[in-house]
Amino acid sequence: MRRTPFVAVIAAVALGLAGCTSEITETGTETTAASTAGAAPIVVEDAWVKATDASGGTDHSEATGGPSSVVPNTHGGGGAMAPVFGTVRNQSNEDVRLVEVASAVSGEAELHETVSGAAGGSMMREREGGFVIPAGGELVFEPGGNHIMLMGLRDPLVDGGVASFTLTFEKAGPIGVHAAIKQPPVVDSEE
Repeated sequence: MRRTPFVAVIAAVALGLAGCTSEITETGTETTAASTAGAAPIVVEDAWVKATDASGGTDHSEATGGPSSVVPNTHGGGGAMAPVFGTVRNQSNEDVRLVEVASAVSGEAELHETVSGAAGGSMMREREGGFVIPAGGELVFEPGGNHIMLMGLRDPLVDGGVASFTLTFEKAGPIGVHAAIKQPPVVDSEE
């Protein structure tokens, strides 16, 4: 069975957005904002959020492919968390900066980067200043690498559902994204 990629397309402009449509299909959600001259189109592909267990938690190390947080299934002062993955493409002729993420499904949301730790391992932390996506380039959020972390989840994220969040870009403003909630594929460690 061929899987159609989940795509959210947004055209953000410094002058504002001229119109907005949204279409939900059997294979995903596509959101498009029409724009005027000076557009800086941003495309989000294959966005997905890791489903949580019945208590609403997910193991940070298992979910992101990186080190575990101090308290598994929670972040900082508590609350379940879930990572978000996908690809953000900048189809414009100008660099864009992703500066913030927010979601109604969680109390907090952060842009996370994975960096080398002092002991030779890796560690995750909030990305200060956001991520620059070069003109014609992309930013990949993936297990073991950069990702978005939803923290303080209000309810469990159930496999098969949809979670919405907003990405905010410097100059281009906010865009809404709808991401599939799913379990990551099981990888056979014997291979």
